This record gives sequence, C-alpha cells and structure tokens, in this order.
Amino acid sequence: MADKNFTRNPRRCDRWRAGPELMQTSKMTRPRTRTEDTRRRWCIPSALLRSPGEKLNGIAILEEMPDSVGLLLWLTLDDVTLWATSPPKTRPRLLGLCSPQRLAVLSDEAPTDLRCALEFLSAILALPGDADEDMMGRACLAIAAWARGRSQPRTALAFAQAGALAAPMLPEAALQTAISAQVLREGARAETWLRRTIAVARRAGDWSTYGSAYALLGKLQFDQGQHAEAEESLRIAFRTAGRIGIPLVRRNAAHGFFQLALARARATDDPAARDRFLVEADTHAHDAYRAQRAEQPGSVPLLLDLARHWIMRGDAVQALGALNRLRTVGELTPGDTLAIAAITARAAAAARRPKLSKTADERASQMLYDQSITENAAFAAAVDLAHAAVDRCDHTSFDRARSAALRFAPEVEYPRIIKTLDSLARAWKPLEGDGAEAGQ
Repeated sequence: MADKNFTRNPRRCDRWRAGPELMQTSKMTRPRTRTEDTRRRWCIPSALLRSPGEKLNGIAILEEMPDSVGLLLWLTLDDVTLWATSPPKTRPRLLGLCSPQRLAVLSDEAPTDLRCALEFLSAILALPGDADEDMMGRACLAIAAWARGRSQPRTALAFAQAGALAAPMLPEAALQTAISAQVLREGARAETWLRRTIAVARRAGDWSTYGSAYALLGKLQFDQGQHAEAEESLRIAFRTAGRIGIPLVRRNAAHGFFQLALARARATDDPAARDRFLVEADTHAHDAYRAQRAEQPGSVPLLLDLARHWIMRGDAVQALGALNRLRTVGELTPGDTLAIAAITARAAAAARRPKLSKTADERASQMLYDQSITENAAFAAAVDLAHAAVDRCDHTSFDRARSAALRFAPEVEYPRIIKTLDSLARAWKPLEGDGAEAGQ
C-alpha cells in the first residue's frame, strides 16, 4: 500500500529513497508549530491606499487648501510617504526630506499644533536613517486631527494613512485611517484598514483598539447589508469590551446590536417575531445608554437614534432624557443641531409639553433650508417636525413640515413619505393642558 502511494507522487518517492536526512529537513514533512499557525493566522493584511479616481497621492489636499499651506502639507505628505515606503536599508540616503526652509510659508497666526507637528517631522527626518517610526506616525496623526477640526476630511485621511504607513505597527494610526475613510463613505477602503487594524492591534496587545475596530467593522457590514457578518463582528467587540472593561467599545457594540434588531424587526412580517426583535432592541438600547459617557466620541448619533426609538415605543420622557445628555457635548455640526431640535419638538409633543415642542419646532424650522445641512438631514428633521405638529394639533407647522419633507425626500422614498404624511394628516391628537411646563 505504501509503495502504491509513493509511486503516485514521484517527488515523494525520490525523497523517501534519499534517506531519513532529507525527510527530516523537508518542509513538506516538518510539522507546523503553534507559533507558526498564530503568525500565519494573524499576518498583517494590506490595505487600499487611494480613493477611486485618485491619480496622484494626496492631491485632495490641494483641492481642500489651494494655498501655500496646502502646498506645504502636500510636499510634507509626499516626503513622509517616500520615507515610509522605502526599504529600511535605503532610508539613510533620503536626505533633504521635510526641509526646514519650507516652514517659512507658515504665518505667525498658524495654529500651534500644526506648526509643532511640521517642525517635529522636519527635525526627525533630518536623520532619516534614525527616524523613529512611532513618533513619525503620531506627528502625522496630529496633522490629521488638525485637518479634521477644520472640516477637511480628505487631508485628514491622507495624513492618517501616512502615519499608518510610517508606523505600520501603531494600531491607532490604522484605526484613524479607517475612520477617516468611513467618514468619506469609502467603504471598501475603510474595511481593508479595519482588518489591518485588527491584525496589528492583536499582535501589539492593544485590546481597546482591537475591540473598537471590530465594532466599526460591524457597523460597516451592517450598512452594506451583511447582517450575519455584522452580528459576528459586533459579538467579538462586545466580548472584548466585557473582558477588558472598555465602556466606549461596549457602547458602540450595543448600538450596533440595537440597529441590527431594528432592521430585523422592520424586515419581518411575523408580528411575534417583530415584537421579539423590538424587545431585543430595547435591551440593547438600554445597554448602550448605560455605557454612554459625555466625553466619548460619537455620542450624538447614538443618543439621537435612542431618542427616536423611545418615541416610537411610547417613552417620550426617556427620549427627552437622552436629548438632555446632548447638552454636555462640545461642538455640534449644523446637521446635529437641526436633528436635536426636531427630535426635541417631537418628544416634547408626545410628552404633552406643547410649549417646549413649539419652541424647538421654531428653532428647527429656521435651519431647514441652511445650505450647510444635507438634504437627508433636512428630510429626517422635516418628518420629525410633521409628527410633532400632529401631536400638537398645529396645522400651520404641519403644512410647513410637509412641504419641507416633500422637497427634501429622496426619489425612492417619495411614494412612501406621501402615504405617511397623508396618514398623519388624519391622525390629529390635540394636547390637553401643559402642566408639565412648570418644571421646564
């Protein structure tokens, strides 16, 4: 039997005839160790480096900042990328990178954080052979944070990615690159960087970043309709947060499970299954609410989602409590401010507080047509205002909200929103009294 097997494979037959020495040194017969399995399982995957249609690396910087500072940043990005992608043996020959003479274009009014980061890169690249990777990566992340604060997302993505290339074993840099790509709705690019973050964080033992990456990957998969994959990613994130004790990761994972349960409730026609999924959504909503902290990033979308859910479930008081937490959030975008005002109007009307509802309605109505607000945000706010007007029995506000909703409604949503608005117009529920206003 053995002779038959060996004759089927001449290479194995020759190796057997050569004696035990060749058999012991053969890679085909040497057993794979557990260490090798671990390294093979958690090898660092590559990631997408350019956006669709981007022909020149970092050219979006000049589009966002067509001035001398933009040119300085683009040249700096090019130098850092050249250093990061060069073999370590050739780096000592890369002289003249990030020349200090370039910094002369910065005015005295230039932000301190930007100036310090650029000066640090210039100093560290003066000796390119001895440059520290992690320090290079963190300097690039500082520039990315500066750009993000100025609402320049493509510049933020370019420097976050440069930091991840310069410091390939820095999990934070890979995660910030994925987040920046996700902000720009580059799903494929964000997914590759999230998977890279997971591998780097696991190898570095950075379990906070590891859990955060899995939570974001679950959210991305959910947005792409991959619900089974999203559930698995969120489960890993939730388990990691529970084992290490990370409230932010636990909150993000619970928020993902909440959205998944709501999606399944909307997709089923079985009343019993729908009720079961809604109960699951309630549980995950309270988990996310308990894990939420004022200093955590991403508080606004979470609390707005929870407030809308609790209004739909008939718990307007709980919704107002979630909205009150948003007072501690620092800077808000115009879209966030509009959404908070519109949902406050809806929750207050449902809680029988018409004066608070009317005040929030007027504030939101003034912002509906602001040019800095997207049509999707204006559409969602208009629908909330229509619900609030119905609960207040305010025909004038309802007509105004109806017109805005029809104007901003996406084409695919138009038939559904007309049906919804018509049903609202037949469901007036006048409020009686305003006793709760005494505490406001």
